[in-house]
Amino acid sequence: SPMRLDAVDRLANTAEFFVHLEDVRRAQPDWSARELDAELDDDLYGVLKRGAKMMARKAPAGITLAPTGRTSIVANKNEPMVEVSGPVGELVVWLYGRQAHSLVDYDGPADAVDELRAANFGI
Repeated sequence: SPMRLDAVDRLANTAEFFVHLEDVRRAQPDWSARELDAELDDDLYGVLKRGAKMMARKAPAGITLAPTGRTSIVANKNEPMVEVSGPVGELVVWLYGRQAHSLVDYDGPADAVDELRAANFGI
């Protein structure tokens, strides 16, 4: 299995486990965003850099991910373009289809933003 390789396992499972943990956390009525440690933030940013284009390939609008304090990532070059900004972890949650439960900001045409809020991302 490719998962035997630490780098592959880390790439695939870090985001998956992170998103599922956030699913559980955000199902609580009093949840709040948490600050991620630097290593997890770096790993999740790597997930965005390597996987955003594949995850957003069927998006109904263009997407530029703008992680706080990091270089932006063009996930989909369609027009109109929408910039989705926020902490790295929130962008991962958003890209994994939890748009309603992610703490991100949008900058773009209202109709394109609405389409992205309801879009189905994923592999």
